Amino acid sequence: MFIEGVDQYMANVERAIRRHVRDQATITEIYNRAYEAVVMSMDAKMAEIAVLRTRAEHAERERDALKAATRWIPVSEGLPKVENYVSDSVLAWTGEVELLSFVPEDWVTNDWTYRQGWYRHPGSEPIDETVTHWQPLPAPPESEEEMSEKLPPVERSTVGSGTNFRSKTVNPQM
Repeated sequence: MFIEGVDQYMANVERAIRRHVRDQATITEIYNRAYEAVVMSMDAKMAEIAVLRTRAEHAERERDALKAATRWIPVSEGLPKVENYVSDSVLAWTGEVELLSFVPEDWVTNDWTYRQGWYRHPGSEPIDETVTHWQPLPAPPESEEEMSEKLPPVERSTVGSGTNFRSKTVNPQM
């Protein structure tokens, strides 16, 4: 298919060469050089296309992983992972987004008896609202040191009635 495309394109080139050149050896030489240039150009474009396809496939995999990581999970499909009698905090949907933990079965501590259910915080009563979906919390931010290497310095300035933050260019010689 690739060569057929070149051959179709080159038919017009050959006609143009034949209109201006009469010597067959010269026609052949010009045609072959033009053909080689077209093939090299198309090879370069095909390589660019391959790189772009690879990048697009990578971006699609990242998008799919992000969608899966931020997906709201119906409680009918599963509940948060539980360690030491209670789940880590998760985002839960009760008609609004809430930060809750799940206790899968009744258990007693020295200070409290927990009944099975969803809790806003330890020591509270289980909530009355129905949780229909939940999702794990995102990973915590990277360390401040790692973040400061990636972000430009921020200068605080006040403008009008609000506080604004803007990037500041830092002179490394200072």
